[in-house]
Amino acid sequence: MSSKNHNSLLAKFKKSSTRTKVLLAAFVVVFAGLGIFQIVNSGAAATGYGVVSVQVVEMDAAGQLTGKNVPGATVTIAPNPAAATYTCTQNSAPVGTGTSGTSGIAPFTCATYSGTGKQYTANASKTGYTSKGSYTSTVLIGQSNIFRVVLQQNQAAQPCPTGYTGTYPNCVAPPPSGLVGNILIHIDGVAADGTTLIGGVSGIEVSLASNDPAYYCTGQNNTRANTVKYTTDAAGNAYFQVCNTPGVAGLTKEYQWSFSPPSGYTGGPTITGKVQLAPGQQQKVTQKIQKTPVATDTTAPSAPSALTATAIGGGQITLNWNGSTDNVGVVSYKIKLANWGTVATVNAPLHTVTTNSATPGNSYTYTVIAVDAAGNNSPASNSVTVIAK
Repeated sequence: MSSKNHNSLLAKFKKSSTRTKVLLAAFVVVFAGLGIFQIVNSGAAATGYGVVSVQVVEMDAAGQLTGKNVPGATVTIAPNPAAATYTCTQNSAPVGTGTSGTSGIAPFTCATYSGTGKQYTANASKTGYTSKGSYTSTVLIGQSNIFRVVLQQNQAAQPCPTGYTGTYPNCVAPPPSGLVGNILIHIDGVAADGTTLIGGVSGIEVSLASNDPAYYCTGQNNTRANTVKYTTDAAGNAYFQVCNTPGVAGLTKEYQWSFSPPSGYTGGPTITGKVQLAPGQQQKVTQKIQKTPVATDTTAPSAPSALTATAIGGGQITLNWNGSTDNVGVVSYKIKLANWGTVATVNAPLHTVTTNSATPGNSYTYTVIAVDAAGNNSPASNSVTVIAK
């Protein structure tokens, strides 16, 4: 409005009657209260207003639009780029903020200027939803604009197990209570045949642990910790006592046990298992370990060689031979007398013997056979004949 026109209107207003002045003032107050027009910050570049309806659209957790709007969402709208002289208002709400109504729409009156208008960005939020991004568009004087903002439903919260607290998946286990239980790990030995029990195996260090630092047992020497150890006694038992359990009926706590089989047993390097312990429960775990089977030796020693016999008088005859070889080892030699069988046995590594029961003048024929630990007999050595003196 020009200065000349402004002064003319002001002169006319001054000359008007008191009744006219009161009516004009009331007109201004009423329309200002209805938001039909607002007074812009003094000195701002804005020359008018536009209307923005921020529509909050719903998307389900699977990513599909439901065709519904979201009421009760908090909506924000601000100039982009920021400019202090440009604002949007919704009734008496703070500048730049509002709430979507029952229809899911939040109306705003936004300051703008003629020509290219002013750009604004809107977003929304609500508990149980995640914003899929903001919406930006230009507001022109006297124009009605619709800004659409999408809110996606969060995944439905799953309940935590009975007795647990928190919100899934961050469930918190109930704290340990005075309710405890005991765990017995029994280790039985089994013969190499895989079936014959040979009884408890002593001297094996068994470890017991919980993956939850709030749960623990008492091990050997009254050691009480999250991970404890116990060496099996003469009966093959490792006792873990006063183990914490959940303080809620029907709940169990998992403990893991492990040990390394001793030398001579199969199943290594480590045997592990798990046990669930309920309040007041006494759990026994029996683990069998098998003796390592001994490989069967079927290879016979080589035959003794270079056997000699010497009569030395008084019915004594001395035999000498070269020792045999074997894949495992020779343990003894059998002295064979023709028509008699074995007359003497010599433990290896000796390979000489003297007999003293011969009758002078009689003839005696000898051979030697080697024997290994598995009982395999070698072929006979060369035979020798001697006349006793």
